[in-house]
Amino acid sequence: MSNQIKIAIDIDGVLRNFHMGFHKVLVSLGRYPAYKEPPAITEWVLRNFYNISAEEFYYIVFNSHHTGVIFRDAPMYNGARDFINSLCDEYQVGVITSQTHRSAYPTLEWLAHHDITRPSIHILRFDLGEKDKTQFGYDILLDDKPSNVQQFLDAGLGGVLYDQPWNQEADMFRVDTYSEFQNFIDDLGPNPSYPGI
Repeated sequence: MSNQIKIAIDIDGVLRNFHMGFHKVLVSLGRYPAYKEPPAITEWVLRNFYNISAEEFYYIVFNSHHTGVIFRDAPMYNGARDFINSLCDEYQVGVITSQTHRSAYPTLEWLAHHDITRPSIHILRFDLGEKDKTQFGYDILLDDKPSNVQQFLDAGLGGVLYDQPWNQEADMFRVDTYSEFQNFIDDLGPNPSYPGI
């Protein structure tokens, strides 16, 4: 490891396709036609694309026997493992994710199943009000959620938004691909100045 920049990577929406995990469960429940293409998710409120209530969404995702299936079996985005391994070759890397008590262990299983074992793993329990991704000592965060990126920026750290259809309203520095992020990191040098990214 030649560079001491500490990089934090979000899981859902960056490495794991949570939406497809959820979609597959709804198809299995008969709540979405198997013959139809999955909806194009273009906003944060995923349930709007499936016509289910907030209560039912939360139950299926976090409090039912489907929770493990969603978080353990959701597909990995193409290239995610190679991206993480490449970063780990040069930098200190951790994955930080917000989960509940029901989704935390399936997330660990997902990481192991996809052989994402080199980075440090940090799980915030959002069901307990834990939200601060800056607490783990990383210099820069790659995340698809604008508020998480802003949290790092507000702390004088680096924050990069991973471009997704559901975060287009955010006016902040973003990357479209893993390679674009890695090139950005490589160009920072060993002692970057983060504010203003």
